[in-house]
Amino acid sequence: MRSIGSLTDEQHAQRFAAYLDSQEIGARVDANGDTWEIWVVEEDQVEAAKLKLAEFQQSPDDGRYAEAIRSSKRLKTQQLEEALAKRRATFRTRKMPWERGIPLTMLLVMASVYVTAVTRFGDRTIPFTRDVMMNDPSQTSAGTKGWDAIPEIRNGEVWRLFTPMFLHFKAFHLIFNMGWLVVLGRNIETFKGTRYLLFLVLFLNLVANFAELYSTGANFGGMSGVGFGLFGFVWLRSRLVPEDGFHMERSTVFMFLAWALICTTGAAGNIANAAHFGGLAAGAFVGAMPVFSLRNPR
Repeated sequence: MRSIGSLTDEQHAQRFAAYLDSQEIGARVDANGDTWEIWVVEEDQVEAAKLKLAEFQQSPDDGRYAEAIRSSKRLKTQQLEEALAKRRATFRTRKMPWERGIPLTMLLVMASVYVTAVTRFGDRTIPFTRDVMMNDPSQTSAGTKGWDAIPEIRNGEVWRLFTPMFLHFKAFHLIFNMGWLVVLGRNIETFKGTRYLLFLVLFLNLVANFAELYSTGANFGGMSGVGFGLFGFVWLRSRLVPEDGFHMERSTVFMFLAWALICTTGAAGNIANAAHFGGLAAGAFVGAMPVFSLRNPR
């Protein structure tokens, strides 16, 4: 955007800006002391706008400039009506989540519900439960942490790195995690794509799982670490890179952070706090990455 000059009369300045708008030249008027500065948005239109300003200054009351204001108002009214019509059409054709191009989000929800149902909320007497945890608790001493707690993974059962996120131990645990997975996962998959969400979920899951593994051991499950990671991603990306389209209300930020702190008190029961904070830190890191990018050095 570049200034092409100024006018001493506000009415003339607004009239000239409307005229430029009717000529498909984006312009803006700003007060500058006792004058009104004319700014042109596109660099390649600056010279043409300067010529038109010189013509305008010769006869600012010419009828074509008055007509330009009326044309500009008609155009804005038409654009508003078209935007409202498009919004109404979108509302009428609203689709279910799985129809809106968010297959991974819905697949994660269905996998979580399936695994939780088959394992009867993590009943360790069921072989399938022991197969999807990071280790077989019947084969590992209680209290064992870190690499020593996952002999099955060391022996090649690598799926155990990821399957614990589908296992939930209570109905509230499942409902809470799935609700936020749909809200946050849908936004990320819509704006960034299915592949991006896939790699993000896998990364967040690994960070959260290993944080909990080295903190308390392998006896845990759930999508909470991933959920906090998705929250951290959307939170930081919405603040630092708003052009990506993400938005998060302050009330949501307060709710997540307050819940994380409440969980550390033990009031909510046996909670994988390290997974929460590990996922949150990992998601916030990925969300802030564009700020540290060197792709466009100056």
